[in-house]
Amino acid sequence: MSTNRHRFARAFTLVESLAASVVLAVCVVAMATALSAASQQTLVAQRLTSATSLASQLLTEISAKPLLDPNDSSRTPGAEFAQGEYGRATFDNIDDYHGYTDATDDMLDRAGNAIPASSSGLANGWSFTRSVRVEYGARPVGHVIAPANDFALVTITVTAGAGVTYTTSRLFTAYTRAR
Repeated sequence: MSTNRHRFARAFTLVESLAASVVLAVCVVAMATALSAASQQTLVAQRLTSATSLASQLLTEISAKPLLDPNDSSRTPGAEFAQGEYGRATFDNIDDYHGYTDATDDMLDRAGNAIPASSSGLANGWSFTRSVRVEYGARPVGHVIAPANDFALVTITVTAGAGVTYTTSRLFTAYTRAR
């Protein structure tokens, strides 16, 4: 009989085995949940990075243009269709971009080439939409000397789907810096 007691004393009981299994299952579920959340955050970060890149490309293009229209120095946001400005290739100043929108299928860089999918997240099948808003009268805080219409605030919004939106703004002026 004493040998039976020692044999049972060393072995796990069924209850102990079930308790260990439950603890293991809870740990596995907790780890799977954490990994799933981390994966989702990684995807959001990748979309945000792609949206930032797309906004930066467009803002760089806009920054290369003068604030005032070179034909008539007008300050009217939006393309001047009467002057033949029907697309980005014909925009000749910053405010021509007001109301401009493009989407994944027709995104081009400033040279008119399709934006490579590998550099923008398009290879992942994500869809992006970029839109531009130009507002005159956005004078810097404390700046009261120059007329408000000598400043324009350009805001680019990139929507990357799945609730990811990136917005960036830059203030432009009609004045050049004296050296």
